[in-house]
Amino acid sequence: MDVTIRFCRVSHMASGLVMGTGLSDAGGAASGGGRYSIHDIVFDDIDGKAFGGFGALFEVASTSPALRDVSIEHVTGFARTALFIIGVDKDREKIANFNFSNNLVGVGDNDFFSTGGGPKNCAFQPRAQGPEGVLKSCFAGVNFAHNAFVGSLGGWPKGNFTPKNPSAVQINDFRQGKGGDYRLCSEKTSAGCNKESPFRKAGSDGRDLGADLDAIQTATKGVE
Repeated sequence: MDVTIRFCRVSHMASGLVMGTGLSDAGGAASGGGRYSIHDIVFDDIDGKAFGGFGALFEVASTSPALRDVSIEHVTGFARTALFIIGVDKDREKIANFNFSNNLVGVGDNDFFSTGGGPKNCAFQPRAQGPEGVLKSCFAGVNFAHNAFVGSLGGWPKGNFTPKNPSAVQINDFRQGKGGDYRLCSEKTSAGCNKESPFRKAGSDGRDLGADLDAIQTATKGVE
């Protein structure tokens, strides 16, 4: 399987994006689940309460075959409930080669949330495990770097940032994550920027953290 999602805007949803493998009602499994490339996407107005869902930015679950080779880069999005919902049974193969980098994301109330299943789920009691503990339990060959996790209490691998709130990020016009202008401030202006954002050109590739909003606007011009 090869899946690429890029240069788009997702708005007014109960949750963001679900990726996973699982068995059918008859017990059948797909031939593969991997090689996902997800980049330069804005998730705007993700609100479980308003739209009848959970309010997570990403759900990642792996049953059979094991999910692998997933790359999520330069995403901008702000969750209400959780950044990730994770589901992998401890007696199954971990999710391999998972890259999450150069993103600007809000974690909402939780960094991670379990899909359920009690202690057999790798993400069981995620707050007790902490972000690094969940990553170690659920993933093999993981790269989480150069991300800004807005509102997180920390516990991520070195090389990530945990700004307290959107004001600390210095976004042009946040609007509570609903229809905002999520470009990072380049200087102090009267439009709400107190200073240049510390996350400009902070990516591993020298780009701003988060999505390329100009490229998204060009790619979606005329789309309604």
